[in-house]
Amino acid sequence: ETTVTIGGWVADSAGEPRALLVGTTGEDGLRYLTTVRSGLSTDRAELGRQLRRFPRKTSPFVDDVPARTSVTWVRPTVHGAITTTGRSPTWLRFT
Repeated sequence: ETTVTIGGWVADSAGEPRALLVGTTGEDGLRYLTTVRSGLSTDRAELGRQLRRFPRKTSPFVDDVPARTSVTWVRPTVHGAITTTGRSPTWLRFT
């Protein structure tokens, strides 16, 4: 289990989060870790409400993020836990 900070998200056709761009905080700021697509269904509506409160124009990550289209960048204030066991990272819960 890894504690992460959300730095951006990609919306589905209904405007709710379908992917989260997450990172961990280091000495020089927020570093991109991975994109989370699994496990969001339980918290999807609440994630959308939380993330819409903190938009920003640019990426909060100090390093490069893989090219993504339609990313909504957010202030790094929403935290959660993910697991990376299995094929892809999975959202577990808010922390």
